Amino acid sequence: MNRQHAATGSPSRRGARRSRARERGVTLIEGIGALFVASIMLIGLSMLIDTSMKNMRDQQAAQFQSQVANAATQLVQANYATLASSATATTPAVVPLSAKSGLQLASYLPPGLNAQNVYGQTPCLLVFAPSTGGLDALLVTEGGQTIPDIELGYIAANSGAGAGSIPSVQPGTSSTPNSAAYGAYGSWVANTPNPSGASCTGKATGPGHLVSEIYSSGPSNTNSDFLYRVGVPGYADANAMHVPIYLADQTHVAGQSDSACGSSVANSAGKITTDASGQVLSCSSAGYWQSAGSLYWRDPVASQAALPTGASAVQGDVALALDTGIPYEYTGSSWHSLVVDNNGNLNIGKGTVAAAQTVMTAANTIGSPCDNGASLGGVGQLSVDGTGHMLTCIGGTWQDATRIDNGPGSGDCLVIIGPNPSPDFGYCQRYTGAYPDGVNVTINSSGWYVYTQSWTLTLTRPGVITASVWGHMSEQYCGMTGLSGHLEQKVIVRNNDNNHTIGRNLSQTPGITDTSSGITENLVLPLVPNQSGYQIEIFTSWVSYSGQTMPYQASTCAPDGSVVPMTPLVVGWTINSYY
Repeated sequence: MNRQHAATGSPSRRGARRSRARERGVTLIEGIGALFVASIMLIGLSMLIDTSMKNMRDQQAAQFQSQVANAATQLVQANYATLASSATATTPAVVPLSAKSGLQLASYLPPGLNAQNVYGQTPCLLVFAPSTGGLDALLVTEGGQTIPDIELGYIAANSGAGAGSIPSVQPGTSSTPNSAAYGAYGSWVANTPNPSGASCTGKATGPGHLVSEIYSSGPSNTNSDFLYRVGVPGYADANAMHVPIYLADQTHVAGQSDSACGSSVANSAGKITTDASGQVLSCSSAGYWQSAGSLYWRDPVASQAALPTGASAVQGDVALALDTGIPYEYTGSSWHSLVVDNNGNLNIGKGTVAAAQTVMTAANTIGSPCDNGASLGGVGQLSVDGTGHMLTCIGGTWQDATRIDNGPGSGDCLVIIGPNPSPDFGYCQRYTGAYPDGVNVTINSSGWYVYTQSWTLTLTRPGVITASVWGHMSEQYCGMTGLSGHLEQKVIVRNNDNNHTIGRNLSQTPGITDTSSGITENLVLPLVPNQSGYQIEIFTSWVSYSGQTMPYQASTCAPDGSVVPMTPLVVGWTINSYY
């Protein structure tokens, strides 16, 4: 029995031990499996977090690009004419994010916005002017990190209208290099986005950078902008018009009230409109339309009787009566003429002239005393002589105020160099002395010949002295070349009482080489009589660089090859005085 019992109990104990061993094996396998699953989940979670961080970064880049693109759109619309004048089809107008002067994108962006996106790329606006018209603007990014192609598409798709990028590989290929810009989802293509390589930072845009197409074909694109009725801090342009305002309501009349402007019309003061002729009117606080042409000048009226009265006239208003051409000022109670009094009398200081015309009944003679025995002060008096010529008081005597009389003068011409009189100036006087002779012809410190002429004019009354001088020099020989020289002329007027120079003029030819050249000088001087008169001097200076012996004969070749003599040097003058 005992064996039976032993035999019966032994298998039971062995089974229990095997069962516990199996339980321990299952727990270890499950633990390893759990660790494996956990590691896979951790890797997936890490990848998910990394993807999420990249997405957040790319979204920040997209928001930055969208915000700057909106600013670029406003800048192009507000400065269309300026950009169009400087941009071409291949060389753009370049607008940076910020600049010390000129246009900048920062003017249309909130203060404190970063100068670069999260990839360290700087925005730059390139504005082209295609030959077909309008403007083609691209907002590109420069420098910074190169964005991978797989992220460029995501950023462009989230950067708003017109957004795109420049991928490093052509779309649809696996390795073909790319330089074109593509809009998100293939919405547009710019094969050469920056043909001139222009940039804002010195690093032109390229693969791995963002691009936004700024749509603007003309000023009509600004129709989406509106004027704000209130001030917008930091955006003065929100209250600015960039084109003339057209006021189509032209039914109002200056000086009148109506349903839009009146003392009983609410909120009417300050309204602006135009009348039928296009004159700008404003509604005054008195309840009538008034011309806005000037603060005090009113529109002209037909006559004095038509001048406005009552509330429409304000103290200080000035209006012109068209029938008489007389301006009137409103004193607060009545209109007062600014030229004559209300009786038609001319008021000047303490004197009064009341007449339809001014008649001078007493005649005077030139040279007689002005006062005629009366103490009138002399200066400012007017009279007439026996023939009706106007006289004015000058220096205490009557002088002709209208007539011009000739005084002393001189006029002629002189051949300074010309041993054989030539037909071109054969009518002029001729100098026959030596070169130099110590009197008429001298040589200055520069080695130039100088011919001196002088006249003295004496004025008997206030007048004008005029001097018109000319000179002509020929530095040429028929059949020869290489001749050259210079001609200079100076005219001076001196007061002989003190030897002071009171007027001068000078001119000089350019180098005269194998040709002829002339110069002129003019002086006009208003002068008064003096004791010793006025001296007019003419200095004619010349030099020849070809070694000619004075005097020499110039010449030119006729069409048939024959030699035609020419005068080497001639001067002329016209000196006059007038009263």
